[in-house]
Amino acid sequence: MLPAPTTMQTTVPDARTRGAARTWALLPWALLPAALAALAHGSTIDTALADTLFAWEGHRWALADNPIARGLLHDAGQMASKLAWLGVVLAWAATHAVGCWRRHRQPLARLAVSVLVATALVATLKQLMAVHCPWDLVRYGGTAMAGDGGGACFPAGHAAAGYAWLALAFVPATPSRRRIGLAAGLGAGLVFGIDQQLRGAHFLSHDLWSAALCWMVAVVVAGLWPTPSETAP
Repeated sequence: MLPAPTTMQTTVPDARTRGAARTWALLPWALLPAALAALAHGSTIDTALADTLFAWEGHRWALADNPIARGLLHDAGQMASKLAWLGVVLAWAATHAVGCWRRHRQPLARLAVSVLVATALVATLKQLMAVHCPWDLVRYGGTAMAGDGGGACFPAGHAAAGYAWLALAFVPATPSRRRIGLAAGLGAGLVFGIDQQLRGAHFLSHDLWSAALCWMVAVVVAGLWPTPSETAP
């Protein structure tokens, strides 16, 4: 009758190990946008796409100050992402007051941490990498030369405000709802990223690197801080 405690002690770690393994197995997906970003930057894809958009807009960034492109999708979009994060924090705080919400406490806390870390990481890298936006460059009517050490446009900060919500994929307990969360984060990142490319604020590779970094942060935070449902046998 003595082996029973040993069996229980080994079963729980095994379940946690399997749950963690399922989460960490998603990390390599960050290599897909990273590889595409490297391809776009290392080839002519970045400049070819920017050239096309620049020519389409009349050889100027006509949408840079457009009310929809700037006012709605950039300014209001950025504010919406910040308010959504604040809403997550308030919802987490409410779980301490509403007993039936307690089971949502850790997923909400993890979501808030993941979004904050992802956006902070991209914002920090923007300052360290010193890469120009397309609209800064002489090629597109600006005054700067690529590689001169100026600028603060890489990775893409606004796209990261959307892609950071890829962490929604790790909030719900059911696979179908996780897919909805993943689609929401992916959709927000794509809309914000495409908008900024149309405005001349970023190259394609800038957005792809932001997607890779945000997904990496989401997986790492989820892997290091698993919920009970993720560690269940």
